[in-house]
Amino acid sequence: MYGIHRTEKRTRSSVYGLQIEANRTQEDHLKGREFHGSDIDWAKTNSNVFLIKNDNWNKTITETLKDNSIKERKTSIVLLDSIYTASSEFFEDKSKNEIIEYFKACLEFHNKTYGKHIISAVIHFDETSHSNNIHMHVHTI
Repeated sequence: MYGIHRTEKRTRSSVYGLQIEANRTQEDHLKGREFHGSDIDWAKTNSNVFLIKNDNWNKTITETLKDNSIKERKTSIVLLDSIYTASSEFFEDKSKNEIIEYFKACLEFHNKTYGKHIISAVIHFDETSHSNNIHMHVHTI
């Protein structure tokens, strides 16, 4: 068993797409919004857990940059896009509460490693149709 962590740098042009994918709801699906690269089981979307939720990432990024006197350029990296998960064997005998506690520990690690400007942390329980693909997305300014 092992933990998995990946972080990518993102520019402003990626922010809105990441937000709608992270914050997805069954209503999005009913409106025809699909995420073709994902293996979403829309019946499970309401079981996703938000540890930190924000409904306007672009506004929060703009305010945070302004509050810290940071001038943004067209090519500026404004967001770290991180994912945390573990091997499927890790999740096999875990309750939902135990899984949430694991991801809370991952979020604590993230805070210590990348700073506390986290604008979103969501555990996706709805992409598990082919395997235990439970994971958490964390987005940090």
